[in-house]
Amino acid sequence: MSSFLLIRSTGEQQLVSSEKQKIRIGRLPDNEIWIDDPSVSRRHATLTLDDGNPVLSDLGSRNGTSVNGTRISSTTLSSGDIIGVGTVRIIYEPSIKRGVNSAKEDVTSETLSMPSPAGRSTPPMELLETVADIARQIGGDRSLEELLNSILVLCVEKTGAERASIMLLNDAGQLVPCAYFSTIPSSDPFAISRTMARKAMTENKAQLLRDVAGFAGPDMSESLYGLKARSAICAPLCAGETTIGVFFLDTTRHERQFGEVDLLFFSTLSAMIAEKVANVRLSEIAREKRRLDAELVAASDIQAHLFPAELPTVAGYDLSVRVHPCREIGGDYFDVFAVGGTYVITIADVVGKGIGAAMLMSNLQAMVRSLAQQFSEPSLLLEKINADLISRVGEGRFITCFLMTLNSRNHQIRYANAGHNQPLLCRCTGEIVPLDFSFTVNWAFVPIGISNLLNSLYRSLKKSGPSQKCGAK
Repeated sequence: MSSFLLIRSTGEQQLVSSEKQKIRIGRLPDNEIWIDDPSVSRRHATLTLDDGNPVLSDLGSRNGTSVNGTRISSTTLSSGDIIGVGTVRIIYEPSIKRGVNSAKEDVTSETLSMPSPAGRSTPPMELLETVADIARQIGGDRSLEELLNSILVLCVEKTGAERASIMLLNDAGQLVPCAYFSTIPSSDPFAISRTMARKAMTENKAQLLRDVAGFAGPDMSESLYGLKARSAICAPLCAGETTIGVFFLDTTRHERQFGEVDLLFFSTLSAMIAEKVANVRLSEIAREKRRLDAELVAASDIQAHLFPAELPTVAGYDLSVRVHPCREIGGDYFDVFAVGGTYVITIADVVGKGIGAAMLMSNLQAMVRSLAQQFSEPSLLLEKINADLISRVGEGRFITCFLMTLNSRNHQIRYANAGHNQPLLCRCTGEIVPLDFSFTVNWAFVPIGISNLLNSLYRSLKKSGPSQKCGAK
């Protein structure tokens, strides 16, 4: 069994013993002699028993290894040699043979931790008080931005962290800063470890790293090494089963290393923050929905006033209309109005639903009423409307429209159809006659907004008597 007396810079001593043939010394916890000291490399040195001769070898450590004050790369140790590793001195004692009455149980290697300087860790009671204080703030009526900034300031003050950030996932799945606080003056943009963030969100578990800046080697990611931090914590923000972001803190101070108590504290705090963020988002969604509902009610009221309040009275004719929109507002349109002794009757439908269709419908209504004063022929009127709208309706939008004029004096109707349902003439005898377009040119069936070659052919027909009625239903 080999024994090592470790003497720290504070004067504190600790005895470590091991029966292994190869003893590793370094800052990683899996070393047989674990020295939690920033001046020690992860794999600093090894002690190998070669035919009973202990050989100490430096593993290319950052600060080197010494024996009795002399820096070495490899040397054979003798009893009482003093090994220098960082700020720690190790006195080596060779194997001791057990007597008959010696304990049969092997003595495994012990873990060594450097003592914490005063003020290095936050007392659990103080962290508990901080959680209670943050819980009171979360329950208050403050904006999310103000609340998160206040939480970060409090965390930095109570835990000794120097930088803290809350980052949320956007719609593209990218982490974007939502709140940030730092006690370190810097002109560099804030960055967090992508490796820690990805691992925290993937595993839904807070991640703890000690002495990040001291790590070196192929296992260290560029984003971690570039932080120049000594310790860091990254906790996922989980709202139910959904991860919405991360809570990240770090420090560059040698004397401040986050521990398990800090990890538990920030894990608890991240759950509180995630719940608050989720509730605020739901409140914002509900508030936005109420706003949109109010706008839809107003838009529906405006659109209702675009339709004729009452149909005109035409001697010898009964006019009736029925509209059943599937939403509060949309692209359904009808109109009946007089131009001199002629009545213009329009039925149209804008492709799509909602506000966009309603806006295009209102534009169509204004154009029909305006251009009807200039063009009495339905086909020409639709051609003018199409020529104006073809460049403004946008890709994927069009309007189907049936437009008819009724002359109440000579009982003649003239009509043009732009892609709308085929109109029907219902005679008083019960006969139903489709108003077809028996022409060789088929542009009569092209909706408005599709082509600038629209040629809405029209056909006129004469009423057989004043008692016959044409409905605009």
